[in-house]
Amino acid sequence: MGDTMLTETFVMDCARCESAAVRITHGHANIMLCAFHVIRAFRKKTNDKILKTYLTRLVTAETVGRFNQYYRIINRRDRSIGQYLSRYWMARKTMWARAFYGDVLTLGNSTNNRVESLNRQVKRYVRKSDSLYKCMYKALKWSEMMSTRRSVEDQLIAGRYYKYNAPQRLIPLLNILTPFARSKVLYELKQMRFVYVEYESGDGLLMFDRGQHYEVDISICQCNCSMFMMCRYPCRHMLLAYVKRRNLTGKLYQ
Repeated sequence: MGDTMLTETFVMDCARCESAAVRITHGHANIMLCAFHVIRAFRKKTNDKILKTYLTRLVTAETVGRFNQYYRIINRRDRSIGQYLSRYWMARKTMWARAFYGDVLTLGNSTNNRVESLNRQVKRYVRKSDSLYKCMYKALKWSEMMSTRRSVEDQLIAGRYYKYNAPQRLIPLLNILTPFARSKVLYELKQMRFVYVEYESGDGLLMFDRGQHYEVDISICQCNCSMFMMCRYPCRHMLLAYVKRRNLTGKLYQ
């Protein structure tokens, strides 16, 4: 299957048939459930607005402690919802709860809505009455058109000049990132104010961030926080190291 065998993670709907098919063809890959579809499935089970908020937080909680806290609140507020989660969802929480993602590589993507949105665009060009040959021809022409459009957009983005409220040493890094990655890194930059270096030893920095400790290894330019392990773009701990250590500058965007 060529390069598709290198796929590390699939993000898909909650349908078991889809995950079963992927396990057959890509048994080595991780399977994550689309956060949008999981949250929608949870929220359909209740009309309680407060409970809906906690169900959303259950999916997006970044730590196990927060996850357990929200789960206890949900159980106390509506035991039937707690039983529903326990029966159908908790056994596979590593597939949908962010707190249990571990080191699964997602590149910051937790939904398949971007892919599904292409269906509507394809339907504009393909008709039910079209033959298979005509469908393939139209799909190919549409793909070529989108490729050309993306190329033009990339050129426009590359030619733009942005002003950032960021340390001067971070500007070269921000300028080479894609718009999606740039938005994520700028958010991490805002969160950097909650982080401080507690201990330094050679190439290692121990950082304290909202009650948690994280290690940044300058020699290999990596952090052990879940944000970096899952998304692979600079987290707030690496950005702080980036600002403090001049010898880290070239490594982050090589």
